[in-house]
Order: sequence, then structure tokens, then C-alpha cells
Amino acid sequence: MENTCFFILSGFFSHLLISRNGLTYWWENRILRILLPLIIFSLLMMTTVPWIVKFGYTQKLEFFYSFEGYLITYGFFGIY
Repeated sequence: MENTCFFILSGFFSHLLISRNGLTYWWENRILRILLPLIIFSLLMMTTVPWIVKFGYTQKLEFFYSFEGYLITYGFFGIY
């Protein structure tokens, strides 16, 4: 029931905004309010989640990674 009410109100206010200001303004508004924070938050999460996961497994907090010894340990492209 909550989702139904949300979508009805969302459609009502979207129609109201489009009828007052036009479709171009509506798209600009959606990009500014939804897409821009999504991109910024995604970039932030993509950089911090590997640290959090590695800390969960090893209990060591390292901020910088290096590929030193990667080819020796795992082989070139995982072939060896």
C-alpha cells in the first residue's frame, strides 16, 4: 500500500511540474536530484568498499594497494 501511494503522489507531482515548467526542466531537475548524487555516491562507495571488505577479512587497515608479486603468485592473467 505504501508503494502505491508513493507512485500515485510521484506521478501527480511529476505531471504538475511538467505542466508548469516543461519537460526539459523536468529532465534537468531529475538529473540534478537523482543522477548526480547517484554518480557521486557510487564513486565514493567504489573506492571505500574494497578497504572495508579487506579489513573484514584480514583485520589490517591498508589504504594503498600494490600489485607487487602479483604475476609471481597468481601467474600472468591467471594462466599459471
